[in-house]
Formats: sequence, C-alpha cells, structure tokens
Amino acid sequence: MTIEILDAESKGIAAYKPFYAQLEELKKDNASLVFAYETPKGNKEARSHIFKLRQSKAALEKARKEEKAESLAYGKRVDSEAQIISAEIESMIQVHQVKIDEIEEREKSRIDGITSRIESMRRHGDMDEKSHEFAESLKSLMAIAIDESFQEFANQAAQVKDARLIELRDKHDKAVKAEAEAAELLRLRQEAEERAKKDREDAIAKAAEEKAKREAEMYLAKKEAEAKQAIADAEAAAKAEREAAERRELALKLEAENAERRILEERERAEKAAKEASERAEREKQEAIKREHTRIAAEKKAEEEATAKREANKKHRAKINNEALAGFTEGGFTEEQAKLAVSLIAQGKIKNVAISY
Repeated sequence: MTIEILDAESKGIAAYKPFYAQLEELKKDNASLVFAYETPKGNKEARSHIFKLRQSKAALEKARKEEKAESLAYGKRVDSEAQIISAEIESMIQVHQVKIDEIEEREKSRIDGITSRIESMRRHGDMDEKSHEFAESLKSLMAIAIDESFQEFANQAAQVKDARLIELRDKHDKAVKAEAEAAELLRLRQEAEERAKKDREDAIAKAAEEKAKREAEMYLAKKEAEAKQAIADAEAAAKAEREAAERRELALKLEAENAERRILEERERAEKAAKEASERAEREKQEAIKREHTRIAAEKKAEEEATAKREANKKHRAKINNEALAGFTEGGFTEEQAKLAVSLIAQGKIKNVAISY
C-alpha cells in the first residue's frame, strides 16, 4: 500500500515541520534496513527499529494534541454561547407556547368529555340480565337527548345511541322470551304433577270400588255355596277367599307402585329438560357478553392508538417547524417573518421548497 505524504509547505502546520524533516530520513532507513527476523539478534534489531518509529509517532501525537487544544477550547466557547442564546430564544417561545398548550388541553378535555359520554351510551345496560332491567335501560337511554352539547360528535353519538337501542331491544326480547319459556315450563311441570296426583287418587278409588264389588260378588257366591255345601266346604271357601284377597291387594299395590314410578320418571325427564334449557340459555348469554366485551376492548385500543399517533405527529411537526423557525431567525429574519416563512412553506405555498418531516 502506498501512503501519500504531503510536504510541510502544503500542510501549513508549523508544529509538524520537524516531523516532515525527520520523515524522509526514517523512510530511507526503513527501506534500506533488512533484518534476520528468525535469529535472536535480527529479531531484537527489528524490534529496536520499530520502537524508534513508535517514539516518533508518539512525539507526533503529543504535538497534535497540543496544537489542537486551543481549537477545542474555542469550540467549547462557541457551543456555550450558542446554548445561552438558544435558552433566551426558548424562553421567548414558551411565553406563547404555554398559551397554545392551554388551548390544546382545553380542547382535549372537551373532546374527552364528549367521547366519554358516547362511550357510556355504548356500554349502557351491559350488566342487565332480567327483562325488566333491560326495559329500564332502554327507557333511560331513550331519555338521553342528542343535542348541541355533543357538538361535532352529534352524528357519532346518534349512531351509537341507535345501535345500542337496537342491541338492548334485542336483549330485552330474548330475556322476555326466555322468562316466558321458563314460566311455561314451570306451569307444565305443575300441571303434570296435579294430573299425576289426580290419576293416583282416581286409581285408588277405582281399585276400592272394584274391590268392594268383587267382595260383594264373592260374598253372594259364598252364601249360595254355603246353602249347597257342607260346613267343611264353607271353611275351604273362606280360606280360598282370604288367599284371593291377599293376591288382589298385592296386585293393587304393584300397580300403584308402577304408576308412581312412571310419574317420578316423567318428572325427572321434565326437570332434566328444564335444567338443560336453562344451562344452554346461560351459556349463550355468557358467550354474547364475552363477544361484546372483546369488541369494545378492540375499539377502545384502536381509538387510543390513533390518538397517540396523532399526538406524536403533531409534536414531531411542531419540533421540525420550531427548528426551521430558529434557522430563519439565526439567518436574520425577524420572528414574525420567520413564522410567516415557515407557515407558507408548511402549507405548500412556496414552490420548490418544502419542510421534511
């Protein structure tokens, strides 16, 4: 690699003139010297030569630092005075910026208040479950007037109110239907129990009537048999009657137990169906609530991200404009002239000139 060395006259730095004078001699020595690097003696001589060159380099570095010290001190004074002037200008900016910030804060507070009211309408009736609760929420939401207090957000407020009214009416209708179905199921269960009770009572009465009829018939038959048969035959007939009565009673008992078991089974089926319908309705309600919460959270997050992006862009543009304003004033413009120039450029009214944001 070839390194171009400028002469002392072209560089013009007096502190380096001795080094330029020494440099030619060093170059000649460096080019002429040949070392036996593999031998201890040659290696030592090479290291000694390198040390000599490093000493020259260290002396050059010392001269460089000494020569540069005054320039560095001057640069620090330049920066210090610029900071003082900049602080004065910034203090003048803040006199006006604080007023602008107050206006922006009031505007933000106004918009936040309106959007909070709109969001409240969007969540109106979220905790309702019963039909009468949804009816009260519908009534209170309908009573909210979309007037001039919503200002430029009046259309959005009206849309949110209309959409929420539709949702609440749908939820109210579903709640009314579910409550009506539950009431009807309860009525049917009560009617089934009453019918089963009546059927049991009718069965018992019929069985008693039939038993009395049969006993009467048996009694007449017994009397006829007693007239025809001897005392021994009458005793045998009496025994047979007792056995027959026991069998009839057992048959009636079994029949009653079977009827009661069928009634219990029917009641269990009805209760199971009611429970399954209630659990299904509860699952559907929870899923609907979960979907609504997810939708509201997504809308809120999107709105917060958009607001943050707008605020960041506004601050960035203000920073760039202030830097451009400072450049104009440093170039000799008055503050009013500088503001006008920046405003015209930012609005694109100066052809072929633009501010890079």
